[in-house]
Amino acid sequence: MAAHIQEKKDLGTFDGVFTPTILTILGVIMFLRLGWVVGNAGFIGAHAKTL
Repeated sequence: MAAHIQEKKDLGTFDGVFTPTILTILGVIMFLRLGWVVGNAGFIGAHAKTL
């Protein structure tokens, strides 16, 4: 029988806390600003700016 060794995988402070927090904040900012961008640039212009 082979011994099954489990490795504990910690994300750490940066990967586990900082990255998800920043991604959430940036996602909320982008969601709130999207209406403003579409209102000023139009539908086609908004797609051009976000891509």
